[in-house]
Amino acid sequence: MVSSFPKDLSKFVLNMSSCKLSRLHLESLSCGLNYCDPRQKSNRIDSQAKMEAFFDNFSTLQPTNEDTLGWFKAKLVDIEHQYRTTSMRQRTIMTKAHLRALKELKSNENMAVLRPDKGSGVVVMDKIYGLQKLHKEDIPLRPIMSMCNSPQHKLAKWLAETRKPVRDSISQYNLKDSFQLCTFLEDKSIQNKHMVTMDVSALFTNVPLLETIAIISQTMEDKNIHVGLPADELERLLLLCP
Repeated sequence: MVSSFPKDLSKFVLNMSSCKLSRLHLESLSCGLNYCDPRQKSNRIDSQAKMEAFFDNFSTLQPTNEDTLGWFKAKLVDIEHQYRTTSMRQRTIMTKAHLRALKELKSNENMAVLRPDKGSGVVVMDKIYGLQKLHKEDIPLRPIMSMCNSPQHKLAKWLAETRKPVRDSISQYNLKDSFQLCTFLEDKSIQNKHMVTMDVSALFTNVPLLETIAIISQTMEDKNIHVGLPADELERLLLLCP
């Protein structure tokens, strides 16, 4: 367990908001968004509800006899009681003042505490839905609009699946994320080699839409990739959900 907070908190917390954060706020956030403070007490209703849900998982099984079923119920009750009444005092780096500071941040509706789009740490900014491009100059924001349950959502999801064979046939190497890159490099020797990363400025808006759709349609025809739609209908749908 970490016994002290880092001296240079700016390496762990980036405050891009208009709010001034105290050292308590910064120390609390420096633990990261995955930090979980050890529980000091349990909720009786919550623990009993979870134990009942656990018991319900066995509802499809047939007990050998009623005595066994009764013993099992009594055992679960006993386990829940021991869990709830056992002392849970554990050492933690967080003080009550730190926990109050976190509650203050949580209740601030004008502030968002987020993960960066690359790397680790915590970013605090005025509320807007997006990801910070920490690898770019001045750390621009990539705004994200949730389109779940929109009229095109299911259509776009289906079109994305149909384009996977096209993508795989055009490009030999496609990586979903940095985790897949690490897996790919596990059995590769990169000694005495250099890794280079390149970024295209405003890639999506610079892609010629009509030409790209024509390439997708032609590739599907050449590779005999069928989706149950005529080529002209598929192109029309791709225009709706590029």
